[in-house]
Order: sequence, then structure tokens, then C-alpha cells
Amino acid sequence: MPALVDPVTPLLWRACLAGDVTLIDGELQNGRADPHTLDRNGESCLHMAARGGQTKGLERLLDEGLRLDHTNHNGQTPLHVAVNLDNLDIVRTIAQHGADLDITTKVSHHSMATRRIIRDAK
Repeated sequence: MPALVDPVTPLLWRACLAGDVTLIDGELQNGRADPHTLDRNGESCLHMAARGGQTKGLERLLDEGLRLDHTNHNGQTPLHVAVNLDNLDIVRTIAQHGADLDITTKVSHHSMATRRIIRDAK
């Protein structure tokens, strides 16, 4: 019987949060984790990377083809996470990679705030 492997390992989540590109690479290249899998809140590795605020880790995940505009159960994209944390570097990175700036959350309307923060980040 094959061993069961969590498709999103706690180690991958920690690596995304810390922006540890070496560890992200190790988890992905060894096939121990699937970066496209969502957690119980509907969040992707990009959400976690946006929370961690490390652009290198975020950019590494974007190389994997993860969807920038994926929304969690509250309708938040990684861009919303970065805006809520006032992390202009992450906002810039996500915007430069083509995120939809008009997506709103289920909780509140963030597109105006998103546009203002992105304008200020430029």
C-alpha cells in the first residue's frame, strides 16, 4: 500500500510564508507537494507567500503557473492579502504579473482600495 502524502505539506506552506526559494524548490522538485492544491480555507500557496511578504518566494511560485486571481472562501486573492497587509512590494509584484485589479471579495469591496494602493506603490 503506497504511503499517503499530503499534497500541500506543512513544509511547503512554511517555505511559502518565509519566501524560502531553496526549500520551495526542494519540495516541488522532489514531488512531495503540489503547489496547486488548496488548503481548507481555499487558499493557495500564493496566498501564503503574499502573507509572508517575500517577493522571491512569490515569484518562484508564479513560475509554477499558479493562478494569481484564485480566490479563497472569502473571495480574497493574493493581491487582497497583500493590500490588507499594506505590503507594497508584494502588491507591485502581483500587479506586474497581471493580476485582475477589479476583483472584489465576498466580505467587502476592495477594488477601489486596491487601485489606490497600487497607484501609491508605483
